[in-house]
Amino acid sequence: MWGIVLEGGGAKGAYQMGIWKAVRELGIAYDAVVGTSVGALNAAMMVQGDFEIAMDLWRSITPEKIYLDPDGIVEKLMNYEFQAQHYGDLHDEMVNNLHTDGLDPSPFVDLIQKHVDEDRIRKTFVDFGLVAIDMDKEQGLELFKKDIPKGQLANLLLASCYLPVFKDRTIGGKCYMDGGFYNNLPVNMLVEAGWKNIIVVKLRQPPDDLEVPKDVQVIQLVPSEDLGRTLDFDNQRILDNIRLGYLDGMKALAVL
Repeated sequence: MWGIVLEGGGAKGAYQMGIWKAVRELGIAYDAVVGTSVGALNAAMMVQGDFEIAMDLWRSITPEKIYLDPDGIVEKLMNYEFQAQHYGDLHDEMVNNLHTDGLDPSPFVDLIQKHVDEDRIRKTFVDFGLVAIDMDKEQGLELFKKDIPKGQLANLLLASCYLPVFKDRTIGGKCYMDGGFYNNLPVNMLVEAGWKNIIVVKLRQPPDDLEVPKDVQVIQLVPSEDLGRTLDFDNQRILDNIRLGYLDGMKALAVL
């Protein structure tokens, strides 16, 4: 069986739904899915096996289902890449220029609470992993489901997805930030846990120069076209990225 790694990237995560569709149609079996940020959310849905629900969510997604933006700041932040090297610029823009403490993520919180089922994730044989940043301890977290305290899976999944443009970063009494600012492509989690066959789903070009042991087989799927911007939840862009993921996935994975 294969382990699957899903990169973070906000709205670009629609591409991973197309990959999942290809994986299903090709009958590729997997026993672990790990991810960061939106990759962690898609990973949770894959572990639950809720393909149709996840696909419907993505196909009907709108910005209002992710965040509330009464001050209209998203358009001004649209071109930012949410990667570690750009965090300082993003923070300065929000505080010094936009004078805002961020977007209201309550619709996204509701989405996770409604669709993520901790009991089902724990009971399935398919392992699940996520990456987040504990701001109180100033450390990154790489957690499999065995490492997540009972009753905290949804909170930590939310933490993994908690972009710095969201306000009120306190979740379950602790302060977190999006795991993409620590490890946006957690291939190491599966390698260190012993997986020998790994599918890596990127959301950005070009391919990463992954350093893995010689006995580990890695298939890296990289979008054949640019997926757009992190906060661009335009419906047509979402549908196009799902389709692109499916086509790229069928082409790359048909040989397995």
